[in-house]
Amino acid sequence: MKRSVIFCLICTLLLTGCASQIAPPPEEKIPEKTEETEENVVVREIPNAENPYGAPIYINENEYQTIEDGASSDFMGRRLTWENINSIPIKSADMTTDELRALCVNFFQFAKTALWIPDGDFSYVRNKSGTVDKMSAGEIYGGLPYIGVSTGNIYRLMDYMDEERGVVDMSSATKQPTLFGNQCSVGSYWGWARVINSVDYDWTYNMVASRGFIPVGPYTYDESISSFNDYSTVLVCIDNGEQVMFQSYANMLPADGLISSDPEVGHVMMCSGKPCVVYNADGTINGAESYLLITDQHQGWVEKENTSGTDYQHKNYINKKYSFQALLKSNYVPFTYGEFLGTDPVEETVCTFGHEGSEITVSQLKEAVATANYGMSDLYVYVKDADGKVLFYKAKRAEIAGLMEMKLSDVIYAATFDKYADGNHTVEVVCQLGTGERPTIYTGTLVK
Repeated sequence: MKRSVIFCLICTLLLTGCASQIAPPPEEKIPEKTEETEENVVVREIPNAENPYGAPIYINENEYQTIEDGASSDFMGRRLTWENINSIPIKSADMTTDELRALCVNFFQFAKTALWIPDGDFSYVRNKSGTVDKMSAGEIYGGLPYIGVSTGNIYRLMDYMDEERGVVDMSSATKQPTLFGNQCSVGSYWGWARVINSVDYDWTYNMVASRGFIPVGPYTYDESISSFNDYSTVLVCIDNGEQVMFQSYANMLPADGLISSDPEVGHVMMCSGKPCVVYNADGTINGAESYLLITDQHQGWVEKENTSGTDYQHKNYINKKYSFQALLKSNYVPFTYGEFLGTDPVEETVCTFGHEGSEITVSQLKEAVATANYGMSDLYVYVKDADGKVLFYKAKRAEIAGLMEMKLSDVIYAATFDKYADGNHTVEVVCQLGTGERPTIYTGTLVK
């Protein structure tokens, strides 16, 4: 797909208009135009082809001129339910690159603001600085808490969700607290994982060209490096200079990424709108007036009020306005993925289980390996009686986001499973993938 930039061509430095963002459709009714709003607010419908939800997105076109630098636009979270999760389509090879990009942004923004209520208080250490955050029983939260070494996602949170009440069983959900929340790179990853399998994903500092992360725009660096610990983004920005970096930001499209990383600290954000580029009289880019909108997983709870008047908090910025100058000051460099450029095809999902046959022993179940060509979140083992009723299940959690191979060995205990290995009970193995797919990859009778 050919990259394009929306230019705000003006003779002075005054901002006159910018490109539209991609965001999940709000649930409120479209405001009717009145004499009061006709002049200042333009509400338009983006065609369905640009929105994989299959429903219109409504944008206030003047919003871009009213967002202050560093501010985050209003964004209404939706209730965390399987219905809302599944309303976001699964990737397919016939989607355009624009649709693939929109799919990732839509899912990431939904995941960052999906509403739920903890049934108990939960205090946790946010990061290595030792900062303690607290969630309170009965309050409404959007998205997951920021926990620095964790790989959680909203699929996993659904294991503890009472959908009818919107309440999460915190005593169960927090038994493995490092897997309950997530942080900037993992939060973004689960957004990109709806489409992407062309990179060797690990942690923030490894998001480099040698692992498949493609630089956006004219900036360059030594693409043989294995990590930004070897050559930080600080040095990348210094070596390329201000205007080259501004030109690179100007080439970004929705769902592209931004990374700032050195051996001490790093952060990853997702671009959620086309750039607004403002030029100086001499043809150079004005970094103070040009900007991007980004979405990320943020460390502090952000107070919000949705359109129904319900107060809630989410741990992110949605469509936050960043000037090119601010991005450069924080040493951000942009990247994208082959799937968004059309150079890496979107594949049909293939997920396998390392045991064949209609019967399986506990030891075979323990040693079998599940593989997939897209990142896995969790493996579930369900034990059912002769009537198909689920008696219990065990879940294997991916401790690193993006794993494409997992074993059940550390969740299969002979003391638990042996008593059901009588030929009258069925085992079903289900894989939750980052793509949103949840295939059953094995069904068989549990035997001695």
